[in-house]
Amino acid sequence: MKKLPTTFRKEGFDFTQLKCEGNVALFRKTKEATGYSGFEVVVVQSHNGYRFGNEFFPPAEFMPRNEDWGSKGFTYTADDEAGALKQFEKLLRQQQLNQERLPKTPKLKLNIKK
Repeated sequence: MKKLPTTFRKEGFDFTQLKCEGNVALFRKTKEATGYSGFEVVVVQSHNGYRFGNEFFPPAEFMPRNEDWGSKGFTYTADDEAGALKQFEKLLRQQQLNQERLPKTPKLKLNIKK
């Protein structure tokens, strides 16, 4: 699977990953032309590959869609790094709780006679 890059440019902004655990990531978002600096906390999305027309797109990670902002993506100003870190930890706890709620696969016991 193609991983989300740790640095990339999107819509004129430069993103640099500061922290990532599981599928929760914290990015610094800057725009040199305007002097903008802030943070984005996201739940990294992924797909298993798909075909569009004659082209196949292999499995990859990607940023949440604009429509998912507020549930899978959050923006913080440069002076609210503490808020961004708090949101990162909140999403990480939610991810861990979701993993704990998954049904456990029973362990198989094999009777192998020698």
